[in-house]
Amino acid sequence: MARYLLLTFTFLLAGVVAFAQTKLEGTLKDANTGEPIPFATVALYRGGVLKTGGETDLDGYYSITSLDPGTYDVEFSSTGFNPYKVTGMLIAGGKTNKLDGSLAAGLLIDVVEIVYVRPLIEQDKTTQGGILSADQIAALPTRSVNAMVAMTASISFGVISLRRFDGATSICIAPTSSITSMALSGSLR
Repeated sequence: MARYLLLTFTFLLAGVVAFAQTKLEGTLKDANTGEPIPFATVALYRGGVLKTGGETDLDGYYSITSLDPGTYDVEFSSTGFNPYKVTGMLIAGGKTNKLDGSLAAGLLIDVVEIVYVRPLIEQDKTTQGGILSADQIAALPTRSVNAMVAMTASISFGVISLRRFDGATSICIAPTSSITSMALSGSLR
């Protein structure tokens, strides 16, 4: 009977050890004010490769569970703060490891310039015609309305629309808008 009791106790103890979680937890605070930093990123790297990570809650607390024991680099980062990296953090197996951090305020937002290039073919365009800007009209070698309309199937100047149908040019002006100044030279057939 004593053997069965000892054997049962050994299996229960082995089960408890097997289910013990290795985890890393702590708090992240502002180095200047001591206030917790909510929604900051906590990243764990092993051998330069991101293994896992987490995020702080409203109180600056984070907890990362189910870690393999070993040496990690832990990086704390948040918008508006300089990142902070702890290298060589030893995570012991089967226990809760604590690491608190603090971030100093700083701004590391790089300017990203995105240049839009107009596609040659507009797949969604179901109408014919084109839009000439004032700069494009000024750069044209002609001032004739017919020549401008001949370049495209129709031209819109805000509320004025010029359309070319079978060699004839028509002008349509919207009656509810105001035009401050517009001078078009040329003849209409």
